[in-house]
Order: sequence, then C-alpha cells, then structure tokens
Amino acid sequence: ELHFPGRGVNAPIWERYVASVYFALGSMSTLGSTIYPVNTTEEVVAMMFAITAAGAFSTVCASLSGSMASEHLAKLDQLHKLEKVLKYMRRRHVPWELQTRVRRFLK
Repeated sequence: ELHFPGRGVNAPIWERYVASVYFALGSMSTLGSTIYPVNTTEEVVAMMFAITAAGAFSTVCASLSGSMASEHLAKLDQLHKLEKVLKYMRRRHVPWELQTRVRRFLK
C-alpha cells in the first residue's frame, strides 16, 4: 500500500506525486522499502540521495569502462607497431637472432 503523507489519499496532488516517485525509486533500487519516510520532505531527500547515488555509480562505471577501452586500444596500437617492425625486418632479411631480440625488447 502506498503511503501518502499529510491527509492520505486526500493529500494535495504534489504530495501524492512525490510519494509515488519515492515509491518507484525505492522499488527500482536495492534500497527497497525497509525504512519509510514520514513526510514529504523526507521523501524528497531520500529521492535526491537515490538519484545522486545512481549518478555516482553510473559515473564510476563509465570511467572504468573508458579506462579499459583506452588500455585495450593502446595495446592494439602497440601490437600493430610491433607487427610493422617485424615485417620490416623480414623484408630486409635481418638475421633471425636479431629479430628475436628486437621482438623480446618491444614486448
């Protein structure tokens, strides 16, 4: 049952709206509904915390994802350059022993 602060179902529309949004955010998050706010101000504060937490979590996930993607691209670039060097050495008939030393150095 949805709790409407103030005058219950006869509460002003903005109070019922805040209560409904609070209920939706609580249902979608892992917060659940174990702690209930008792008035509209507490619901608004709880919603702001939930929205801020979701934003912070999203920011951290995006940052980690971006870091991993750049690291992967850097590794691919390094492998591409290594392949170019190896190809060059093969075309120039560089001795195999020297090619192996260069490969080990660049890896």
